[in-house]
Amino acid sequence: MKLSTRILMTLLFAALFLSHAAAARAQIPARADKPTRSFLSRCSEPEFKTKAWCGRYEVFENRASKQGRKIALNVVILPALSEKPSPDAVFFLAGGPGQGAASLAAYIGEALPARVRQERDIVFIDQRGTGESNPLNCNLYNDDDLQGYFEEMFPAKAVRDCRARLERVADLTQYTTNIAIDDLDEVRRSLGYEKINLYGGSYGTTVALAYLQRYGAHVRSAVLAGVATLDFKLPLPFAKGAQLAMDGLMRDCEQDAACRQAFPKLREEFRAVLERLLKGAVSVEVVNPMNGQSQSISLSRGPFTERLRMMLYGHNTARLVPALIHSAYQGDFKPFILASLPQARATYQSLSLGMYFTVTCTEGVQLITEEDIKRETEGTFIGDYRVRVHQRACREWPRGELPNQFTSTFKSDVPVLMLSGELDPASPRRFASELVRQLPNGLQLNVPFGGHGYFSECISDITADFISRGTVRGLSASCLQSAKRPPFATTLTEALSLRR
Repeated sequence: MKLSTRILMTLLFAALFLSHAAAARAQIPARADKPTRSFLSRCSEPEFKTKAWCGRYEVFENRASKQGRKIALNVVILPALSEKPSPDAVFFLAGGPGQGAASLAAYIGEALPARVRQERDIVFIDQRGTGESNPLNCNLYNDDDLQGYFEEMFPAKAVRDCRARLERVADLTQYTTNIAIDDLDEVRRSLGYEKINLYGGSYGTTVALAYLQRYGAHVRSAVLAGVATLDFKLPLPFAKGAQLAMDGLMRDCEQDAACRQAFPKLREEFRAVLERLLKGAVSVEVVNPMNGQSQSISLSRGPFTERLRMMLYGHNTARLVPALIHSAYQGDFKPFILASLPQARATYQSLSLGMYFTVTCTEGVQLITEEDIKRETEGTFIGDYRVRVHQRACREWPRGELPNQFTSTFKSDVPVLMLSGELDPASPRRFASELVRQLPNGLQLNVPFGGHGYFSECISDITADFISRGTVRGLSASCLQSAKRPPFATTLTEALSLRR
């Protein structure tokens, strides 16, 4: 995995824990010798610093018919370091949709708190259509032409071409969340785990909730970071979420002496930039960092707001936003292009977009009404742009079957810990607030200044304690009271140096 991609995924989905794992030598759990685990063997990849087990588990692409093409699901297990581990493993569920979990295994293995890795196996499965599980990859953008990253998302012709190519190797309707959780449970049974713990981030929380609803008898506990409920209707909540995050950023800048002094009229400048782009696209001359060639990029309001929304996901990029807005207000959009490009590239490179389209077009976009769009996007700086471009892409993509569970009321007695960033631009905390009312053993923790995937050593300790104990009762979260937002970049030189 390229370093830039790994950094981004850390920001968005994979920041499960931040303290270091124990360096003890892993022992092969006795249950790993069971015949049901015969598809596993020692991982050969050099990035694993302790023992890890890798394998491919075959399932039918069409689980209902049990005929035709099979998919080899990519599985990685980091065995517990204890000679007598707890029998319930932690299953890590990646985000996106479209991110492969197994590709993160080595990184997360290094970042886990000692207690979690000591006590339990950690299991990573590339969900069907992602990672190395018959990945549905779409190459919609070209590094030799940066314009693709700053024009309308999901170009219709590129989406059609990708569909035509992928339909030769996959039935695209068979890559939904509903089918994937049946894969997950089959792998669980094969591995011999009667009970498991779930950790999902972003879209991984949707997978966790779907699994919890259908297979709750096999779930000991669940951690949901950046909650996207079954009725989330992605990307509908992005507009209000991004507005909430931007309002919080403006407020925090005004309350920070250095930021306030550097950008005393940030709100007015942001409005002026949006109004300028509403009149038409601006032309930006940049040097393509991938090939060293000069290029002119046309930047319009929609792509500008989408790239800006993504920069609000984590502190490392959000802290650059005031300086970039100020520069754009002064007529120079080049710093914005250069600062947002690495994140845009890493996002698309880390996701299997074919799977992303099947999931979002089936489970979100087709449920969005015009009334929804007006209610959820009006008055936001993104407006209806993000929803409209997604709708156009979904007209080019087949849909799977949508089960009733994605529109029904959710209830569970399983202990569930929900982590919500107060300034999350993708999964606003109101979704977790609504869900926790239906979870008698659930707890929502609001992370001060948190974005989408921002977690600290404090959150790491809380999560490890919850998984170890298996209950939210008596869980201490007092360390959250000392949370602080990292300082803003107050000059362009600082902003661009931090982005490298």
